[in-house]
Amino acid sequence: MAKLIKHFGVYGLCVKEGRLLCIGKTRRPYRGRYDLPGGGQESGESLVQTLKRELLEETGYKVKPLSQPSIADVFVQELGKETILYHQFALYDIELLPDQGAVASLALLEGKNDSSGASWVPLDDLTEANASPLILWVKASLTQPAIPFEAIHYQNWQVKQP
Repeated sequence: MAKLIKHFGVYGLCVKEGRLLCIGKTRRPYRGRYDLPGGGQESGESLVQTLKRELLEETGYKVKPLSQPSIADVFVQELGKETILYHQFALYDIELLPDQGAVASLALLEGKNDSSGASWVPLDDLTEANASPLILWVKASLTQPAIPFEAIHYQNWQVKQP
């Protein structure tokens, strides 16, 4: 029987002119793919505090949440692995605070988080071959009138080599 690993994270969604604010992932199972900026809570943090801290650490942007979060989940089982990642996420629409450019955080510069930096990626360029399940869920929610409420299962997920 497969072992289930649970992860809950808080992520930011920012789309401008058909481009999505993404980070490059450096850790499995999403290594080598685009992902949404965000991550797990630290002790005592609210969801919004987590969102603001993670976005600053991973992208260098200060942000303002614009909505109550959407909640979704996916199951990811790497090719040839017995473990299954059950990834639950709260997703906020965000706005970058005005008059600021991204400033690389110390955590990013020192490689202390799983982001290789931020980039704006055209939605049409994001596919199952280069994006995380979170981004695939977002893309579906932006392009389809109704997205499924049931968790999507990604079996035989291929991790990109460094």
